Amino acid sequence: MDSSNGFLTGAARENAINHAGNIDRLAFQVNIGVFTGLAILTVIVRFVIRLHKLRALYLDDYLLIFGAACLVVALAMLYWYGRDLFLVEALNMMPTKVTLASLDELNSLFETNKIIQVFLAMIWTSTFAVKFSFLAFFKTLVWTKLSRRMAWYFWFVVVLTALSWGFVVSEGFILCPYFGTEAVKCFPNTPHVENIALTALVTVLDIVTDILVVSFPIIILHRANMNLSQKVGLGVFLSLSLVMAIIAIVRMVGSIRPGLKSLDVSWELFWQQMEGCIAIMMGSMSAFRTVFSGRGPVRARNVVADGGGGLSPQDSEKGSSSLSRVRQLFAQKRQKRVSEGSSGEQSPA
Repeated sequence: MDSSNGFLTGAARENAINHAGNIDRLAFQVNIGVFTGLAILTVIVRFVIRLHKLRALYLDDYLLIFGAACLVVALAMLYWYGRDLFLVEALNMMPTKVTLASLDELNSLFETNKIIQVFLAMIWTSTFAVKFSFLAFFKTLVWTKLSRRMAWYFWFVVVLTALSWGFVVSEGFILCPYFGTEAVKCFPNTPHVENIALTALVTVLDIVTDILVVSFPIIILHRANMNLSQKVGLGVFLSLSLVMAIIAIVRMVGSIRPGLKSLDVSWELFWQQMEGCIAIMMGSMSAFRTVFSGRGPVRARNVVADGGGGLSPQDSEKGSSSLSRVRQLFAQKRQKRVSEGSSGEQSPA
């Protein structure tokens, strides 16, 4: 029902708050919960398989675990802040119909910027942890098997990705550096042009770093002989990278409200969480690791056709691919064991 002064009250007010953004509050909460759950499930499955086959974890594994932990913290922030997030949207969209109903709501809004900053720090760290996980996986391949120029390119990508992470995490502080009661200076929103410009810059950095990270498997696999399953694995990886880029664009474009000076914050945070979920899923996919081999980094180092893999030049000429060279090594080792066993049996006689 409506109150005498024109502001909504009761169920009508709550309904207006729940539908204030481009995405409803219920759909918001259900989707981020389901996709975060799926992301964590893929992480668990990855490490069950990983520990079962290799019985060891590497730097890229620990970075992925860290990213998954940050994703869960980001989800907790969204659930904690969910109602206040949509209240802010209602205050921005319907200032003549929705107002603060109590002192508790006012006090909650004072904490809004603090919660948003924690969320942004966690979700961006989660997304970039996956990027660093891929970089860690490719470091040895790039550093030892490719040219020095490629090694310098690798470190350029690492530094640019680190600087980009630092900027995207600090974006929220740039837009609103106030906390507590002073945070009201940021409402209804920070200057429109500045907000859109920074959002666009963050989106560009996100997409560019995705492209740079993806360039390494393309370069490495360009020198390797791949069968159909390996090509499918690479295709899945590149497709997920494309999906992340599309999500970043949707996040930016969908948050702009034509004719209004305020951005749809709930839309931005929703797609931010979704991108983090896709990133964790991509980092967890065993199909990506099987593009190189089913046995982890040791055999992966032999995938580059230029690498000798520890063989002599004569052996390299005999093998038409890195796989054949690895098989030759195993055959030589088996022959050596057989010879040693035969000698041991004949010596007592």
